[in-house]
Amino acid sequence: MISNQPLVSVGLPIYNAGEQAHQIIKSILAQEYPAFELIISDNASTDHTWEICQTYARQDTRIRLYRNETDQGALENFQRVFELATGDYFVWVAHDDLWKPGYIGACVKKLESEPAAVLCYSNQLFTNTLTGIVTEMKYTFRGDHPAFGGRVRALLSKNPAPYSIIYGVYRRDFIRKAFPFPASAISDIHFLLKASKQGLFVHVPETLFLRTVTPKNFHQQMRRVFNRRFVLPRSVAYIGFLMRMLHFAFTEGQGIIEKIQVAWAVSRYSIYLIIVSALPASIRRLVKTTLRRLFG
Repeated sequence: MISNQPLVSVGLPIYNAGEQAHQIIKSILAQEYPAFELIISDNASTDHTWEICQTYARQDTRIRLYRNETDQGALENFQRVFELATGDYFVWVAHDDLWKPGYIGACVKKLESEPAAVLCYSNQLFTNTLTGIVTEMKYTFRGDHPAFGGRVRALLSKNPAPYSIIYGVYRRDFIRKAFPFPASAISDIHFLLKASKQGLFVHVPETLFLRTVTPKNFHQQMRRVFNRRFVLPRSVAYIGFLMRMLHFAFTEGQGIIEKIQVAWAVSRYSIYLIIVSALPASIRRLVKTTLRRLFG
């Protein structure tokens, strides 16, 4: 389809998605926005994911299909689809999520109207696969705050945590400056903070993104993300995250006031994580509410 609209690169890093591969690929190909390419990078899946992707690639020329010969870890594959992108805009998608048909178009329209914005996201519908609970996440934090320090405080001081807006639509050239993708315990938040240095985050107040959430064991998740057998204990990893965040605050902040603002925001957030991670599972949920009031 010929279009004079900006090209959007959709990056799908995929691994052992099974039948879910059908759902997400169909969801992407059903987008009403006409000018996009779908970049699929299969991370050496051991099930029939690769064959499913090949079937769709033969049917639709918008799909660019790649495969890693060995498992590179989720983080490397996540970064690889960005490196392969050619569009003016870029968006990641996970194999267990779904988009409504207007998702890309609504985000591109918002970005086109906001030249200072580097990321656009919508409200999201979260489905917990273990409990079956469905929750609508309406993001109200000030990602469009004119000051970098203000954007950091907004990102780290609101509940629900905005980590899932990482699956919003980015201006590709601007966001390139936030790479390499951080290999830290909370790489999604870390990346969003780096991205917020590049410009504003804007919001489409519609629920266009359907996110599936499966609670995971921290150590299993980290092994999968980094493709390592050994990972640090959760509390130690979060202390390391705090150190990296303080370094981020004092290298990226402009002027002493902004450096202190960013350092306070990242410290408060990291200390909250460290405390929560040290709690016994039986009381963790009860204490979280109180800590959120203290730490934002």
